[in-house]
Amino acid sequence: MIYNPNSEHDVKKARVRFEQLIEKGKPFELTDISKRSLKKNALLHVYLQYLALEMGWTLSYTKQRIWKARWCKEIFVIKRTSEKTGEQFTDIRSSADLNEEEMQKAIDILIEKASLECHVVFPSKTSPTFDNDFVMMQNEVWKNSQYL
Repeated sequence: MIYNPNSEHDVKKARVRFEQLIEKGKPFELTDISKRSLKKNALLHVYLQYLALEMGWTLSYTKQRIWKARWCKEIFVIKRTSEKTGEQFTDIRSSADLNEEEMQKAIDILIEKASLECHVVFPSKTSPTFDNDFVMMQNEVWKNSQYL
């Protein structure tokens, strides 16, 4: 969940949730998401969901297999070494770990590849109808979310 620190309501909700996790002894993670734009993150996820719907794929398949492992492998696919065994393995980064530049590049690749390989065209941010077109995409995703 993303909380707005400038909203008194969100801060209260965050504190309640934080206290619940501590009381239950549950592991948790606090993450600073300021390194990437929330608007870009929202845009990315609507684009991924819309692509998944148009192609008949699950969101997970679209995000992991198509976008990260195939189209943006130079950004997401990394080599790691096991601390226990010393064995090298391939891993896929989380989009939460991307900086602003990497996120923009990954979105640009998604837009280009979706158009070229899948014939799915996303609205241009420079279009005067972008806001309306984007809302229509969001509504389509929302109406069909059970298929994702």
